[in-house]
Amino acid sequence: MSGFSAHADWTEIESPPRQTLLVHGEPEALEGLSQRVRAKGWKSYVPAYLEKVELERTA
Repeated sequence: MSGFSAHADWTEIESPPRQTLLVHGEPEALEGLSQRVRAKGWKSYVPAYLEKVELERTA
């Protein structure tokens, strides 16, 4: 990924990312999606409004 934004249908992603940040949508919808992502075995997090999240850079 060359930028901060990417899109793929979550059912098409073959290997789970290290962390999934859910930041776009209404709180109830985000929590529902977060539960679905976790049920798939992925780590997910819904940051609070204006919360800063430090990203780890990889090679």
